Amino acid sequence: MTLILNDTEVLGHGLNISAVFDLSAKDISGESSRSEEAETGDKPKSMSVRMEILYKNAVQLKTLVELAGAKNEQQQRVIYNILNSTAEAMSIRQVRFSGPLRVREDFSREKWHVSFKFSEVLTVPELIAIGDAVNNPQTAEEQAAAGEPVAAAIAGPDFSDFEKVLNWIEEQITPEAEPVANAT
Repeated sequence: MTLILNDTEVLGHGLNISAVFDLSAKDISGESSRSEEAETGDKPKSMSVRMEILYKNAVQLKTLVELAGAKNEQQQRVIYNILNSTAEAMSIRQVRFSGPLRVREDFSREKWHVSFKFSEVLTVPELIAIGDAVNNPQTAEEQAAAGEPVAAAIAGPDFSDFEKVLNWIEEQITPEAEPVANAT
């Protein structure tokens, strides 16, 4: 199994990845025996990673620690494009490290036991919200805290609303990519 973040392969032995898709709901049945629930929104998917790194490959651990601690110009944790079969099967394209990166020494076997977590970025609910912002630019401008409103950041006046959303998403994921061509 392979785990690649942007262009960096995370190296180690016994790579074990598990993913969680939390479908949150709140019990609204009160004191009755009914099983009614109110949906509270889909939460971002998360991935847990466990692996081992041999002491003689300390540079692999150092690289992992650097990836986990990396921040962008705004001092926010770096968002990585992820390449992994579990991530692909769960439709997870971008992640950021979240929670603790744990490293436990195993002197008898001369290795570290390493575990960490990722949280999904740009989830399906977020994409829907972006689509709503494209369809209602006034609302997007009212909600914008800083920077350019989503509707203003989307190029291509001849694009349909759906194509504008896809174009904007593509630019966020791969800024060096060419804009999506108008299909009509």
